[in-house]
Amino acid sequence: MDCRVASPMGRYTLRFGFNAFAAFEAEAGRSAFQTIAEMERGTLVLATDLRLLCWAAMLHHHPQATLEEAGHLLDADPTCVVRALSVAMPDAEAGGSDTGKKLRAMFRVWANCCAHGLRRVFRSSASGR
Repeated sequence: MDCRVASPMGRYTLRFGFNAFAAFEAEAGRSAFQTIAEMERGTLVLATDLRLLCWAAMLHHHPQATLEEAGHLLDADPTCVVRALSVAMPDAEAGGSDTGKKLRAMFRVWANCCAHGLRRVFRSSASGR
């Protein structure tokens, strides 16, 4: 159920269980499962949601983890959330996790987040802000 990840800030172990999902929902004010479904479809557009999922998964083994640490962990390993979800929620029909499919979805999420952020930057600079 655990996924180990290293970053420049140290080694972390991620675990997605009900406490992690509840922590995400308490902070985000939205369903963890809907957010994960958006991530798997490649339609998640908020970097804050991805960072919050990472943070929530850190809490079991690292209760003092911060959102900033979660962001650094994602910088070091953008696929860590998908890998941790693959461990926690394997695809029952395939007889295990479909990591390749989930990793591709994760890269779509990352690309969407980047594109969304760049659109905001270009809009702000074009309007002189």
